[in-house]
Amino acid sequence: MKTPYFIDTTLHDGEQSPGVVFSIEEKIHIAKLLYSAGVPEIEIPAMGKTEIYTIRKIIEMGFHFKTLSWCRAIKSDIRYAKQAGTNGVHISFPVSPLLMKVMGKSPEWVIQNLKELIEYAIPMFEYVTIGAQDASRADTDFLNHFVRSAGAFGASRVRLADTIGLLNPITTFAMISSIRSIEKDLPLEIHAHNDLGMATANTLAAYMAGANCMSTTVNGLGERAGNAAMEEVAMALELSAGVHSTLCTERFAEMSD
Repeated sequence: MKTPYFIDTTLHDGEQSPGVVFSIEEKIHIAKLLYSAGVPEIEIPAMGKTEIYTIRKIIEMGFHFKTLSWCRAIKSDIRYAKQAGTNGVHISFPVSPLLMKVMGKSPEWVIQNLKELIEYAIPMFEYVTIGAQDASRADTDFLNHFVRSAGAFGASRVRLADTIGLLNPITTFAMISSIRSIEKDLPLEIHAHNDLGMATANTLAAYMAGANCMSTTVNGLGERAGNAAMEEVAMALELSAGVHSTLCTERFAEMSD
């Protein structure tokens, strides 16, 4: 198995927790703590002037982690991300029938715009990652087609998002295994929500099935019941699966405080 790779989204999903609003100073301090813990990549939204300013301030600090801008599947968000100066961009697409219907999109629209936006973003960034939003409710054949297409169009990584927290470890393992059966080499990321209390377990199951990238937040901060907690996932990998995460676990207490 590949070494687990952590993408921290505390400054994106974490700030969607009820009542959580970080000041610019707090975001910079959190970035320092993430850096001290050895987090290799952090995700920040870049959908407005304030967010762009914050990202630029963090980049100016000279941390060695990669920075990633989260975007909707529209060109204006990608242009904001370019202004922010992040290493990479993450573009999120609806992939379940229900979410596509709610957003007024079709499977044909998703695949067409997947190609168009990846090609649009590639010249602007070091790497382009793609999000399969509501992957846990997607049709298996379409989800596999989406992932395979993203890789063929030039995406560096695909995130499988359990957007409403429906998965359990068995269904998570099955979803990732199905994708791995047709897409052997493309890095896969699991983004778990904790609505049913299984975000950490689902993240571990995804890793065991072949997803080597973990989307987590400090303390499991996130909308509704939260996300997979970085410190839980790292220790679950180490103590339950015998896999070293490379994170500096000695810094977790200060970071969680």
